[in-house]
Amino acid sequence: MPQKLVLFDFFRTLYYSNHTIPEELLDVIMTLKDTYLLGILSSMATETIFPILEEYGIADYFTEVSGNNKAKSERIKAMIAKYNLKPKDIVLVSDTVNDIHEANAAEVQSIGVTWGIHSKQMLQGGNPFKVVDAPLDIISAVKAALG
Repeated sequence: MPQKLVLFDFFRTLYYSNHTIPEELLDVIMTLKDTYLLGILSSMATETIFPILEEYGIADYFTEVSGNNKAKSERIKAMIAKYNLKPKDIVLVSDTVNDIHEANAAEVQSIGVTWGIHSKQMLQGGNPFKVVDAPLDIISAVKAALG
């Protein structure tokens, strides 16, 4: 069975606005880690991301942590090659329409989350696969997107 990758890019917003990662989001990670490869795609520095993941005991669940200012679409394409995936095998979960555009540029699906930077209407304007209003809704959206 081919591997599929779920990339998250909203930890910065959650962590720095609340100084916490909600329990529901930790439940999402615990559920998805058994079926999919998990990754972080962020403009935060990688060395800033790892302490957050380690603080919550979830660092080992992430196969890929990519933090820098290089275009996200280019980093997604590099992951496609690195893990021998097809674009249909990746979904990006994000709180910004810019990230949805980056996913579109890399020809991968995206899921917008409404509890971050951009409104539901802005996210929908980027043409994501789906927009969700609660962390636990990520699970069914990912399953619908990736199978």
